[in-house]
Amino acid sequence: MRIRSKLMLAFLAVSLPAMILISLLFYSNEQKTLTRQIFNHLESVASIQQNRIQAISDQNIVRLKLVASRTQLRVSLRDFYNDGKPEHTDRIKRILADTQIALADFKKIFILLSDGTVIVSTDPEIIGINMSKIEFFIRGQTEFRGDYFFLNKNRKVMTYLSGPLILDNQLLGVLVIESAVENIISSVSDYTGLKTTGETILARPIENGNARLIMPTRFDPHAALKLSIPKDWFETPIIGSGDGKSRMLSGVMDYRGVPVLAVTRYIEELDWGIAVKIDQAEAFAPVFKMRNIIVLLIAGAALIIVAISIYLSKNITRPISRLTQATRNISNGNYSAQADESTKGEIGILARGFNSMTTNLIQSQKSLENKISELSESEEQIRNLLNSTAEAICGLDKNGNCTFCNPSLLRMLGYKKDSELLGKNIHRLIHHTRPDGTEYPSEECRILKLLKNKNPVHIDDEVLWRADGSSFWAEYWAYPVLRDDEITGAVVTFIDISERKLSEAEKEKLNAQLIQVQKLEAVGTLAGGIAHDFNNILSAVIGYAELARMKLAGRDDILKDVDAVIQAGERAKELVRQILTFSRQSMHVRRPLEVHLIVKEALKLLRASIPATIEIREKIDKKSGAVLADPTQIHQVLMNLCTNAYHAMRETGGILTVELNRAEIASDGTQVNGLKVPPGSYVRLRVSDTGCGMRRSVIERIFEPYFTTKDKGEGTGMGLSLTHGIVKNHDGHIFVDSEPGKGTTFRVYFPRIMPDAIKPSLEGQKALTGGSERILIVDDEQSIVLMEQRMLENLGYQVTATSNCLEAFQLFVSRPDNFDLLITDMSMPQMSGADLARKVLSVRPDMPVVLCTGFSELIDENTAREIGIREYVMKPVGSRQIATIVRKLLDEKNTSRMES
Repeated sequence: MRIRSKLMLAFLAVSLPAMILISLLFYSNEQKTLTRQIFNHLESVASIQQNRIQAISDQNIVRLKLVASRTQLRVSLRDFYNDGKPEHTDRIKRILADTQIALADFKKIFILLSDGTVIVSTDPEIIGINMSKIEFFIRGQTEFRGDYFFLNKNRKVMTYLSGPLILDNQLLGVLVIESAVENIISSVSDYTGLKTTGETILARPIENGNARLIMPTRFDPHAALKLSIPKDWFETPIIGSGDGKSRMLSGVMDYRGVPVLAVTRYIEELDWGIAVKIDQAEAFAPVFKMRNIIVLLIAGAALIIVAISIYLSKNITRPISRLTQATRNISNGNYSAQADESTKGEIGILARGFNSMTTNLIQSQKSLENKISELSESEEQIRNLLNSTAEAICGLDKNGNCTFCNPSLLRMLGYKKDSELLGKNIHRLIHHTRPDGTEYPSEECRILKLLKNKNPVHIDDEVLWRADGSSFWAEYWAYPVLRDDEITGAVVTFIDISERKLSEAEKEKLNAQLIQVQKLEAVGTLAGGIAHDFNNILSAVIGYAELARMKLAGRDDILKDVDAVIQAGERAKELVRQILTFSRQSMHVRRPLEVHLIVKEALKLLRASIPATIEIREKIDKKSGAVLADPTQIHQVLMNLCTNAYHAMRETGGILTVELNRAEIASDGTQVNGLKVPPGSYVRLRVSDTGCGMRRSVIERIFEPYFTTKDKGEGTGMGLSLTHGIVKNHDGHIFVDSEPGKGTTFRVYFPRIMPDAIKPSLEGQKALTGGSERILIVDDEQSIVLMEQRMLENLGYQVTATSNCLEAFQLFVSRPDNFDLLITDMSMPQMSGADLARKVLSVRPDMPVVLCTGFSELIDENTAREIGIREYVMKPVGSRQIATIVRKLLDEKNTSRMES
């Protein structure tokens, strides 16, 4: 603010408040004087009106008593009570009529009996009406009153006077006079001296403490007995006039809601309130006019004071203003501006010194501009270079606060403007938390350590944090910035290596999976080789046992032992199928299966491998039903679930419970662990343990391939994944329920098939059928060759057997028509069974060939049939199975010959 303005404000600050204060004191005094005058006038009017009303009321009561005191009236009323003759009422009517003529303001006169019934009246229309509930009857039995107001049928206000008619101390009735109130209204409506808004109003209390106007008002001719004012309006003049007190009221609202000045009086004998009031706006009109004049005077005086202050300040401040303008020009960059040196005194000396200073400043500015230009060009080159690099770069001061950041850093950290980074501590932005969520202390930040020890830093990989709270891997370099061997800051370069880390992690995961797959393939190959050799052994064991059984007819004691050997061989046969299933080399064929038989068999095998600290409880329902399934895969499901249960309890022991029963799912389905099982009939397998249980996060992943909670080397992570796949392939459902410390329960639902789908096999009941045909047998296992030869010879066949495939082919080629059927093994030295079959069929295409194999990766049933092989049989082969196949093929061959 300029000096001139300050002087003007100072002058105004001294003079204006004084003027305003004097004016306010004058205005306040005038208002108080006028208020006293108005209240004095209102009090005078109120006193006059009160006296008038009191006189009129007293006159009415006197006239009422005069009428009630007429002896003839009371005697006639008593005679009517005694004999009830009409002449008495006629006499009373004449008395009342004469009275009404004498007193013209009495509009209606009537008498009520002691029960409130009108017996005589100058108005015949009301005779016989009972008025016992009306107040003028109730109070008129004991006293003379005249303050009851009603509106007649013409909507005019009428007042009622009532008093007792007593003769010889006996109440004969109540005399009631209806009187017009024109004399009271004319008195109250005298507004002399009350200007245009003043008036006198009357009110009387009604029920609940409220008040009601009993006379018309100046502004509402119809307000009488119509306008009711709540008692809560305690500040209104009407209520104030009726509460038993006399008072002066200022600024209150009247019945119109307009601020007024009022004086109230209370007429105790009538229980009336009288208020004389005038609108506050009209009463204070002279004061308001004076206030406006004072405001205009103050405004005029202020203008005069401003003019005087401008004139005085202009002469005082002109030299200073010129010097100030010169200073402002220089501050705006106009260094050629000169101050006026013509002024005498101290200001002139100051102006000359000022001009000398600006000359020196111009010279210094030119030199500084040259240096700034050189630095700007250098800085622009460096900034463009840093901004164009792909690496994220930031500069730090010695406290670790960001002083520079290029666009690459903003993009890397997820910020939009450099102002979001500048001045912020870099550690708190990117290093506040470790990867595991724990706090990263600033004392351990290697960037901040550099600012103390001056040693450059290179970090290969570290987790940094973005603005949105996400993390990423980065590699960074930090170098100190030194000046006079003192560290002033640092420069840090960042590279986002998230994709590199992701690819490395993915590579490690794929390598681990590859190693796991290679392990499984190696195990599968080993399992296939073992299965091949074991099948050959089993073929011999089962075959020779069946041969022995044929020779022991009638020796039941020995037959039981031989049957046990055959049964064990069949069990081993199923075990080999499981091994081949594990190595994915077996053929899965679904057939109707009684699940409880598989469960019983599997639990016998488990008992031998599970320690005694784990109790196995069985709840097997033999009538649970059958399913369409591969028995080996069902066996594998149970073994996998029980093995997992064993691992959960191997340290503490516990109870392994296996249940099998029938489950019926309603038409609306059933929720199992939040999942819905479709309606239908199921065979339900339940495997539960009392082991350590699983967390929810583990349950959500247990069916994932390669996921395992076991220690390294204890599990492949494929058991439950394979189990889940088998169940789904059988159109089943599997659920798991577990809590830490409360054990685990698996529920498996297999669709149940109808009982008529299971057809009993009669194969074991039929007698073996032999023949006399010529059969060639080839197998590199001598024991199998001899067993099959003896088996078929016992059935009457002519058998040629050899363990050399080349020899067998030479025998066939030398006499092609000398053989009716060829039985060959698949895996043999020098030539495989498939190759032998091709050569034989090339000579005799109609030659039936049976290919037996314990395991082969080179051929399956479909490939065998494409070659022309008639039957593909998995070892071990029993005597009944081989005899049935041989007879079937030979019969088909004979039938074909006959047809041709």
